[in-house]
Amino acid sequence: MPKFFLVQLSKLGFYKLVFENSYEYSNLTLKKDNIRRMISPNDIFIVYFTGKVPLFKNQIRGIYKVLTITKDRNIVSLKLIKEIKPIHLKDIKNEIKNKTLSSNFRYCGHQGFNITEISHSDFMNIYNTEENSKKELNHIFSRKEKFKEYFNKGNFNELNEYYDKLSDSNILYQYKNNLNELPNNYKNKFIKLEYIKQKKGTIIITKKGIIVLDKSF
Repeated sequence: MPKFFLVQLSKLGFYKLVFENSYEYSNLTLKKDNIRRMISPNDIFIVYFTGKVPLFKNQIRGIYKVLTITKDRNIVSLKLIKEIKPIHLKDIKNEIKNKTLSSNFRYCGHQGFNITEISHSDFMNIYNTEENSKKELNHIFSRKEKFKEYFNKGNFNELNEYYDKLSDSNILYQYKNNLNELPNNYKNKFIKLEYIKQKKGTIIITKKGIIVLDKSF
């Protein structure tokens, strides 16, 4: 039976996951992360993205299967097996409080946390979350070749700057078919800017928002 792990990724780890389908962690001297030595092919990763990952801030979004591990155990190759609708940090805390998830999930969002083992029960509770039909983890960069150029050259400073300058129009583009799933920070911002509005419990794009959307690349 596979083992199950909760893994936390920040921006650079997110890039490696998206572009290389890999999880990399070389500082094996840290006692708290020795659990990585337990990882084997066919094990399962539940991945939590920190607040430094734009578009996927503070949420669990993907479930991955371990394919291979390098001999030095520094790099784990992964395969996305299911993209779920996001479980945000506030919801994770509520599920811990309601005992739907174990206390191991309390590490989500904590600085310095990398990986911990979780139970099969925890895995199933996450896995049974509704699938995200938009498949954003696979397609989020499909229209942004500049990201790949920077990443492949190892120009991470430029990559970070380029990512951080992602415009409002591209945020709208990513969520145009399901505006109700906009992250709250963008939702509040776009309502104030009158790009979107709430109507009978549903978020719709405004004429002003359509003009902004047309500028997406």
